[in-house]
Amino acid sequence: MTDITITGFDDRAAGELQELTLHLNDEHTDTLALVAGLPDPSDGASVVAVSPDVVTFVDTNGGRHNIAFAADVSSLETLQGEFMRLLGEARASAPPDLALTSLEEEFAATAGLPTLHTTVVAIEDVSAGMRQLTLRGGLEEYEPGSPDQFVFLMTGGADGGALTDEQTFESYVEADAETRAAGAYYTVRGVRTDAHGRPAELDLWIVRHDHPGTVAAWADGVERGTPVAIWGPRSNYKPPEPTTQVALLGDETALPAIGAILDDLPADRSATAVVEVADPTHVVPLPASARIDVTWFFRDGEPAGATERLLGALEQIDAPADQTSWFGAAEVRVAGALRRHLRHDRDLPRDRVMVTGYWRR
Repeated sequence: MTDITITGFDDRAAGELQELTLHLNDEHTDTLALVAGLPDPSDGASVVAVSPDVVTFVDTNGGRHNIAFAADVSSLETLQGEFMRLLGEARASAPPDLALTSLEEEFAATAGLPTLHTTVVAIEDVSAGMRQLTLRGGLEEYEPGSPDQFVFLMTGGADGGALTDEQTFESYVEADAETRAAGAYYTVRGVRTDAHGRPAELDLWIVRHDHPGTVAAWADGVERGTPVAIWGPRSNYKPPEPTTQVALLGDETALPAIGAILDDLPADRSATAVVEVADPTHVVPLPASARIDVTWFFRDGEPAGATERLLGALEQIDAPADQTSWFGAAEVRVAGALRRHLRHDRDLPRDRVMVTGYWRR
């Protein structure tokens, strides 16, 4: 697939919009068709151009559909807001019996997720660049998902103050972004249950860096007994049948999901994992067996999210297209390159490719 025409934005915003729209074109063509006003969203549509005033879709017959924005779009955040407004208007105008599109189904699945209040009870550095926080208490309503399950971790009140029992994910999102406390999505590395089979403890792996105001910076100084809140979990990893092999690719941020997927690997499947980290001191323990092959790449001083090692490794993996499921997580542009190779260069179906941008350089 060729790049989408992005005009009227600075280089950073254009790059962000490019990755977002490419992802929508890959994963949610039915939702785009609904927004474009097509009578049957299952026919699909793709974004071909975005400007601050209008988004242009093309349908499967080559027809072009221009949808004007109600507000000037200048950033990724404002585009997301306008897209949600357009989706809401399209749904309100659609026939009552029209099925939910793929993106709407994702939104519906998160509507009932709870905010749970819990406590940091243990802290461990599993590598030079990865800190594990163990959470305990208040997890009775936690419902584990697939191995890549992730939660939104909130470290304080939505106003930037101390965490209160009233803190929810909704109040966090609605708060002023300039004053609210740090919060971010993290993959759950492990879940332990009590004697009754109910979730009792969660392990979160947090990549260590010193960017101020982030959860990672908070985690560097967190102490046992600190209260936190989590919202979730959500998950994406659902390999279709038949799957006899899984291929896993990612940087440090993918390691908790890769580890959990390998923990959960069925006896009739093999796994190939390719991971890029800073250097050998950032290697973490992963499950090992005769059915699991793990390859580590080291940046050795190169900046994270700026190399093509994962894409180069992916291009060398020879796996049966109809029996392999692919999971990847990395910087958004790296993830976009992996996804485009799998979906377009290899022409793999959507349900066999689960590649997500976990962070932005």
